[in-house]
Amino acid sequence: MLMKCKIMHESHGRLRVHMVLTRMTLHQADVAEYYLRALPAVTKVKVYDRTADAVIWFDGQRDEIIMALARFSFQNEDNEKLVPEHTGRELNRRYEEELVMTIAKRYLKKWLLPLPIHRFLSIINACKYVWKGIRSLCKGQVDVSVLDATAISVSMFRGDFGTAASVALMQP
Repeated sequence: MLMKCKIMHESHGRLRVHMVLTRMTLHQADVAEYYLRALPAVTKVKVYDRTADAVIWFDGQRDEIIMALARFSFQNEDNEKLVPEHTGRELNRRYEEELVMTIAKRYLKKWLLPLPIHRFLSIINACKYVWKGIRSLCKGQVDVSVLDATAISVSMFRGDFGTAASVALMQP
């Protein structure tokens, strides 16, 4: 099956196309991106899996790009071979989703829980960072975990639970 695309926008040396699909997977986005990158006239490409759009920057003839898009197929084994084993797209998506969930949980706790319970949970959460810092100091290491534990502890002793929570939020 060959790809159907619709040109959404174009300017000199740049095309934005929409691939007519009901849904594009992360792997399909990788296949499309690496296929387009391999074209000699293409200088840069970005494929957006959520919208099934591709932005293509090129130095050659517009018709070359259009013909290459018309020939493109996700099922073509040669196109599959262009994709490296690990592209980072899936890892980035997972990180993005985790970050959104972490921030959402933080604000839900902040808005829905009474202040004493919120502070108690902040203290409990801070304990793991302080413990990591103490373990590093016991090993004779002064590293990021010691700095995090110090920042969180000092903030909590000062009653600045917001800063302590923000520092803890930034930790993996």
